[in-house]
Amino acid sequence: MLALHIINAVVVVLAWVCARRHPAHRAVAVVLSVGLAAELARQALLSWVLPPAPPTPEAARPLEGALRWAIYADRALFIAWPAALAACAVRVLAERRVWPVVLGYAGVVVALAVTYPLTRWGVLRLCYLAVDLIAGLVGLAAFITWTRRYWGKRRADVSVTVTAVLVAGHFASIVAGPYRFGLFGSEWSLIQLAYLILFSILILIQAGELWAQRKS
Repeated sequence: MLALHIINAVVVVLAWVCARRHPAHRAVAVVLSVGLAAELARQALLSWVLPPAPPTPEAARPLEGALRWAIYADRALFIAWPAALAACAVRVLAERRVWPVVLGYAGVVVALAVTYPLTRWGVLRLCYLAVDLIAGLVGLAAFITWTRRYWGKRRADVSVTVTAVLVAGHFASIVAGPYRFGLFGSEWSLIQLAYLILFSILILIQAGELWAQRKS
């Protein structure tokens, strides 16, 4: 969806502008940039490298050679966003180092590569669901940590607000999104719509922060 890529790019640009005035927002800007770059790279792989998906699992044959490495890359790019989101929550909300998230991400990437072609279709959908749920739970735990530490003591700045909205929006898209219907195919438009709304909210938050800074 071209509109989603455009609005995502606007969110990333605004994040970097906010980061110039709020150094803590750099973590958010990096994560949003990683998400956009991963999605564009996936689209390039799907459009120009990987063959079209067969109509049924029975008609699918395991990829070999360079195409197998391409499918490994596609899976690594797919889970890069939830991993980056979890890392952002850990860094901004829990104020912890992100190396456990990085190690977890690397472990999942290796596991998906080693278990191919077992992890395809329904099995792969469950693996993706597990990754997204874990990322959402990490984000929720980080948010609870922030509220217990600072609620009523410190006002949430733009980085905390954006991270909390990202965590909430991503978790909502998992619960009500395409995993319940099959994930692969037209069902993916559900999560695209959810993120179109989410990114629109992020634009309003970050633009509002920049406007308030300019007036002050």
